[in-house]
Formats: sequence, structure tokens, C-alpha cells
Amino acid sequence: MRHEYCEKNGILITYSDYDVAFEDCDTAEAILIANDGHIIDNNFADNPEKTQKFLDDFHRIYPTVCYFRSLDQMGDAV
Repeated sequence: MRHEYCEKNGILITYSDYDVAFEDCDTAEAILIANDGHIIDNNFADNPEKTQKFLDDFHRIYPTVCYFRSLDQMGDAV
């Protein structure tokens, strides 16, 4: 199941147990990054600067995503 992390500056960030996605709300272009940091799918491949920005954002927010996942699991257990 995919969960919403947040929306900021027109970018919707969602996550599942296996990956994190950054989606441009205006164009629906997205990048999907696996938990280990490798890119699964990238509609921004022709823009290396944007791709790198999302990779940097992924590494910055990933600890919080892990925390949210643990909260999701606790909610499922109740």
C-alpha cells in the first residue's frame, strides 16, 4: 500500500514498504527510488540536475520515511 508523506512545492512524495516516489503534481512526471537508493523508474532522466535533486531529497528524508513506516505497522497491529 502506498502512503502519502507530504506535498511541497508541487511535488507529492509517497512511499511504500519498498520505495519512495516523487511526483510533479502539474506534469505527473515522477521518479521512483528503491529503499537502497537505486532508481527504479525516472521520467526526469533527461534532466540530470532534477534527478540528482530528488536523489538528494530521498537521502535526506529517508530516515523519516522509515519512522513513518514503523508507525504504519504499529497502526496495523492495533
